[in-house]
Amino acid sequence: MLNFYSTLFIVLTSPYQQNPASAFGHVFLLQADSLPYPLWNTIEFVAEPGDANKLSYITKGVYGGFAAKYETIPFYEKIYKYVDNEKRDLFIYPLKISNAELAKFNDTLNSWKTKEDSYKFFTKNCVDGLYDLLENTLDSVQEAPALLTPQNLIRLLNESGKLEKPILLQFSGNKREDENFIEQKDMQIPHKYSRFDIGMLFLEKVYANLRFRLFLHDVSDYAGYYSNFINLEVLVLNMYIDKGEINFRELWLARARSEIPSRDFISGWSWLLERGWEKYITTNIGLGKTYIIFNDYLLGYMLRGSVLEKEQMEFYTGFQIFTRVFSARNYRSGIYFDYLRLNAKEKIAKTDLKTWISFDLREDLNLFAESSIKNRNESYFSIMLRFYWGI
Repeated sequence: MLNFYSTLFIVLTSPYQQNPASAFGHVFLLQADSLPYPLWNTIEFVAEPGDANKLSYITKGVYGGFAAKYETIPFYEKIYKYVDNEKRDLFIYPLKISNAELAKFNDTLNSWKTKEDSYKFFTKNCVDGLYDLLENTLDSVQEAPALLTPQNLIRLLNESGKLEKPILLQFSGNKREDENFIEQKDMQIPHKYSRFDIGMLFLEKVYANLRFRLFLHDVSDYAGYYSNFINLEVLVLNMYIDKGEINFRELWLARARSEIPSRDFISGWSWLLERGWEKYITTNIGLGKTYIIFNDYLLGYMLRGSVLEKEQMEFYTGFQIFTRVFSARNYRSGIYFDYLRLNAKEKIAKTDLKTWISFDLREDLNLFAESSIKNRNESYFSIMLRFYWGI
């Protein structure tokens, strides 16, 4: 039988691979009582979109046009949706809460259930609603960062000393539900968002290499929580030092890539969208598929295009083939072959064969190596230490 020793829990779901919008997972509260645990109530902050179409859904979601409320439903409905149907894991964190705090929590929740509020995708979403409820209930909860996601809400509560070690509820086929609960030996600390890389770049000679990424993650990063199916990076800077001078190699304003692993030839399309500078201002777009070959092996292709904004814009089209390996969440590796052909009479082709491997030394530090052979005569190799921190 389950040994739940708390009266209030915060539940973090893993991402849902069929929906890139679920890349950060989801979070809700679970309140224990004398009934069997499937009948316990879950508490979450939700929007009421009504009959909004796609355009109004985005507009209202950004500017707060939806009414928001605190909703309670039985836990078994969440188990069915997230574990049985979507095959997600649930990390169930017991909250350290006193009797006085619990009484205040119940009073606040009952009061706020009747309060009118608005829902915004970025500043007043499901995570913000739960943070506001807990911040008004628990003593000594740290101030929330500018961007609050399910992962950094867990981190914030842990650093405030409010969480116990989690219990993992995962989908395990035909096992009895009680057997699917696994007590975790260590606290599950979600991934940190910003990264600074320092190492060596082997070009025509050896250089000191520095890289910086302000926000979010890619698949080569620490894999303590994030899944392998979506990359999202903002403000990515790559530079090297030559005789005391700093030379810029890349500056990407935004890089977004969805790679939904699937065994299905119809559903689960992957896409690519990048905008930045690499010798020239560059925009890359792509559409393709990513297949699960074995449990830890992915193979995919992507039809793609590239626009180089030079004195005269150049338009390239081509394809990319890639494979990736993820093992035991401590190392990842991948191979890319990229082919682009200029849409002009010259028919100039650009090729790039890239390999990489990433190994986690600890949660905030990993070792990364990458090699590339471009157009057969251009090549580089880099090896970096990657340092991570939150925002």
